[in-house]
Amino acid sequence: MVVSLSAQFDFSAELRPRAEMRAGYKKLKDASREPAWIISQRTRLRASYSKSFYSLGISIQDVRLWGDESLVSSTGVFGDDASLDLNEAWIEMKFLKYSSVKIGRQYFMYDDYRLLWGRNWNQHSLSYDALLYSFKHPFLEAEFAISWNNTQDLLFENFFPEDRIKTLNFIHLSKKWGESFRSNIMILFAGYEKSDTTQVIYVRNTYGTYLSYNKNNLNLSGSAYYQGGKNREGLDVDAWCLSANAGVKAGKMRFKAGWVLISGNKPGTEVSGKKDQLFDIIYGARHRYYGYMDYFSNIPKSTGGGGLADYFAAVEFHPLEKIRLEAAYHYFELAREVMIEGAKKNKSLASEIDLSMRWLLSEEIELQGGYSLMLPQETLENMQGFNKGASDYSSWAWLMLTAKIK
Repeated sequence: MVVSLSAQFDFSAELRPRAEMRAGYKKLKDASREPAWIISQRTRLRASYSKSFYSLGISIQDVRLWGDESLVSSTGVFGDDASLDLNEAWIEMKFLKYSSVKIGRQYFMYDDYRLLWGRNWNQHSLSYDALLYSFKHPFLEAEFAISWNNTQDLLFENFFPEDRIKTLNFIHLSKKWGESFRSNIMILFAGYEKSDTTQVIYVRNTYGTYLSYNKNNLNLSGSAYYQGGKNREGLDVDAWCLSANAGVKAGKMRFKAGWVLISGNKPGTEVSGKKDQLFDIIYGARHRYYGYMDYFSNIPKSTGGGGLADYFAAVEFHPLEKIRLEAAYHYFELAREVMIEGAKKNKSLASEIDLSMRWLLSEEIELQGGYSLMLPQETLENMQGFNKGASDYSSWAWLMLTAKIK
């Protein structure tokens, strides 16, 4: 008897240049400083091979700034000593009826992306070295991941930098109720070594749920996460994150609104040795949620440990099938007051306005662009070294072309 096994090979490529005018991106502008004009580019090649019981995926990428080559001469550009990176490299093996194991560098994208996400705005994006077990049954979907990271090919011990996650492990459950409602549960453990000279691992535990309802033109979602265990310094953790979002479509318009609250510390927590109440968003989305100008991509640093509250509203307009325009407004404030130079500061941080557009030029090519401005309050100015009202007009503009060939 001859058994025929079908196989499929796919190849794809992506080219993504992006031009930016930075006059307040991530940092408030000083009147004495001129804007930065930069062009970055991501080039990605991906190949995949599939058979009935296994799949293999490999993706390499080059991310660069125009003009940043290290090997140059007065007459041209030769390239870089090392410019390619491994974006994905995994094998997935299927067994039994509903199970599979995926091993290697891969993407993790779950729920509302508050904890794990590919962070695609970043030209490098974000992938993970891990083993993932999946059980996908019509009644329930379950996934379990484990990882163990090293920076050196050691013969003894397991030393690792204390500012990086040594081990990331999680259990994710997802259940659909009817056609409109889905409930998910995430249990995640992120371990950090006490220092790069010890093997003591502090584990921050995250437990939470994500609920979503989608029917006709209405979308509702919300999440609640709690963190316990130990932080990177060994302090007990008692932190949380809450979010709620709503969207409704009316003709060519779509209206969205939402809120997120990330708990923060009282002033002096690290000094006094009290519990750490600053929620860690782990590898969650930043640019997608907390304003396109990325002022709050590093929440411990950008809020002084005070946590963050973000209230936002947005409207999308589709004048044509292949064109989307969006205007979004964010109001940011601290979850808790902070001390700056011995003085307690107001919670209010800033307002941000983001204008953006998407234009699908063809099935393979998309043009995107936007303009954003930051309207800071005194607390944000003080955090960035300005006196009240001393920062200059802070804005940012960008234009990005994405070409994907399959």
